[in-house]
Amino acid sequence: MWMYNKTCLGWDYERNTITGPDDVIASLVANVMDGERLVKAGLQCFDLCTEMFKDNVATGSGGTSNKRRPQTKQSQRESKFNDVLDEWREMNEARSIRTRPEAKQSCDACLAILNNMEGLYPYQHVKALRVLASATQRILFLGMNHQWQRIWVDSFP
Repeated sequence: MWMYNKTCLGWDYERNTITGPDDVIASLVANVMDGERLVKAGLQCFDLCTEMFKDNVATGSGGTSNKRRPQTKQSQRESKFNDVLDEWREMNEARSIRTRPEAKQSCDACLAILNNMEGLYPYQHVKALRVLASATQRILFLGMNHQWQRIWVDSFP
């Protein structure tokens, strides 16, 4: 009743649309896309919309609901913590991929090749091992022939 007293508008619960004087409704829907159709046909999924938005009320103050409290610093920290936790989980997943048997086999293969290279300086061996910690570098190294593997290791200063 309050809405009708203030605006001369009401609600038709059977058609799920607003009611009121034609001139008032026409001025309201003039700038609304499909406004006239909505007034005539009503809101198709009114029950679903009511259920979905039942806890939200437009207050005009930044789009927050007056039934829900604004996010506190604590909840912002929790949200950031959850984001960091998700990133950490993804990182651990990537690490676990590196410890799979095929990754260990490629490490063993690279180590065997390095150990069989004659005349390597200890620092070349250590630098090669550091670079070969990367799965991508191991794949490239194992794809080279023995001559190019040696040239690659000799390229370390």
